[in-house]
Amino acid sequence: MIIFLLLILHFYFPIVDYGSIDISPDFLLLIIIINSFYLNDSKILLSGFVIGLLKDLLTQSDYLGLLTFLSILFAYGLIKLKVYQNKNMKYIFISFLMFIYFFVNYFLKYSESYLFYCKFALIQSLITSFVLIFCHFIFKDRLNKNAKS
Repeated sequence: MIIFLLLILHFYFPIVDYGSIDISPDFLLLIIIINSFYLNDSKILLSGFVIGLLKDLLTQSDYLGLLTFLSILFAYGLIKLKVYQNKNMKYIFISFLMFIYFFVNYFLKYSESYLFYCKFALIQSLITSFVLIFCHFIFKDRLNKNAKS
């Protein structure tokens, strides 16, 4: 149910245009993160591949396969974060992984300065992190139940 809700939000959530860049939470990336809480490693990588491929097909960018590769690397980073038992540390490292993901994404899409990439990657990762924390508080019981099974 959570995944279905995030898919709907991805397509219908309003986008803010800030400095010729569209900014909104990356709900597809949130699906990979939420899946990483309760799926095994191979299914996390598979969801990263499928979501990255979906992003590539939706954006129709010149770099077909780039978002698929970035999503798989992001999913692999999430697998490596499973060793941390402290949820606060996990969320800090997930936010850092999101920043790296968005930085590389903007770096390959635009020809600007590094400050540009850092600024928009920081904004995008903060917005997505807030939505992740919001989802965690709303669906806390459901996520904890799935994590235990």
